[in-house]
Amino acid sequence: MRRRTGPSARPVLRPLAAALAAAVSASAGAAPPDPALGAPDSASAAVRKALEATAARPYAYAVDGRFKRTGAFQPPDVLTARIGAYRSARRGDRFLVKGPEGVWKTPGEHLGETVAGKPPPKDLADMIRVIETAEPPPALVAERLDLAERGTEEAEPTTNGAPCRTFLFPFPKDALRRIVEEQMEKEAARGDPKPETVRWETLRGHLRVYVDRRSGALVRAVETRTVRVVLKAKGEESTYRNQMAIDFTEHGTAALELPDEVAARLGLEKRGST
Repeated sequence: MRRRTGPSARPVLRPLAAALAAAVSASAGAAPPDPALGAPDSASAAVRKALEATAARPYAYAVDGRFKRTGAFQPPDVLTARIGAYRSARRGDRFLVKGPEGVWKTPGEHLGETVAGKPPPKDLADMIRVIETAEPPPALVAERLDLAERGTEEAEPTTNGAPCRTFLFPFPKDALRRIVEEQMEKEAARGDPKPETVRWETLRGHLRVYVDRRSGALVRAVETRTVRVVLKAKGEESTYRNQMAIDFTEHGTAALELPDEVAARLGLEKRGST
């Protein structure tokens, strides 16, 4: 089983306004742009404004990547998550995880545990690492936005039932290649087949962000990366694809749903949940 990330390496969940401060400074408080560089990126500015609007209120989220992760955020710094039978709750450097046995523990206490005599899931260490190091989704979108090139607005009237403004941000090829190479190495370490040949000239990647026209909050963000590859076992060319989608719902109304004992251990007021 892969070694998990130690507590000393786990980032502390700061208030999201502080976490996004560096990301939004370019559009909020930076020096006026150099005329020689052209007009400011209005697409980026619109999305960064949506990041702030989203982080200012409670929301529920779903991240669909290697693992499906769902949860809720409550300002300024409380994040919950669920992957399969495992739930987590984090506030600052206080972090608890509940597994199938129903007991809230620290992340390290779950590694290697058995439930009803059954061994832990194959990917337990990776699952625990994901929820232990997870950031609030708006901060994740902000990180991707920092990597992207100048964006453009697209015509897409509704997404997830909401009237939206839609923005597309391509990733520069050099940064995108590094990300894809790192992802391939991680997959190979897990035992997945590594491509024999990668057609780097076919590499494509972008971030697409959907912003609610009414509230100004995020509705959805999708990061996609593709490249043509040849696997040794098959000997034929195919498309290698990585995609991560984040959906935001229950803006202003999302509840944490934490038991009183967990809320107390996180230093929160009693929530009266199950």
